Amino acid sequence: MSIDQPAAPRALTAVEGVKASSRHLRGALAAELDDGTDHFGADSTHLVKFHGFYQQDDRDVRRERTARKLPPLYSCMVRAAVPGGVLSAEQWVVMDRLATEVAANAPGVPVRRRPTCASPLARASSTTSWPRAICAR
Repeated sequence: MSIDQPAAPRALTAVEGVKASSRHLRGALAAELDDGTDHFGADSTHLVKFHGFYQQDDRDVRRERTARKLPPLYSCMVRAAVPGGVLSAEQWVVMDRLATEVAANAPGVPVRRRPTCASPLARASSTTSWPRAICAR
């Protein structure tokens, strides 16, 4: 190949193909939200990641549901960026409230990225359970 010849176009991956045909990452998301099902389709599952959330099935009940020939139990996970891993008490309360009201669950905190609550109580207390008992005060 000479310098004057452009390189052959590379084939799109499956996810790149979904993105390219998604009408600027819209895809069928609106229709799927309105259709009454409890999960997104395969193409939309790729698109929701670009909107900041992920669809997943509940691994804790996957084996039991499979054995009973039930469909997966789907949910969505929203990731929040916490610069430096430090949250103020007020920020934790807001995140906890959102998780409780919207997801009917306390927020999950991955062990590998456990945030620090910027509160004197958090530094002074080693006996209370983290984070709700410390950060929600």
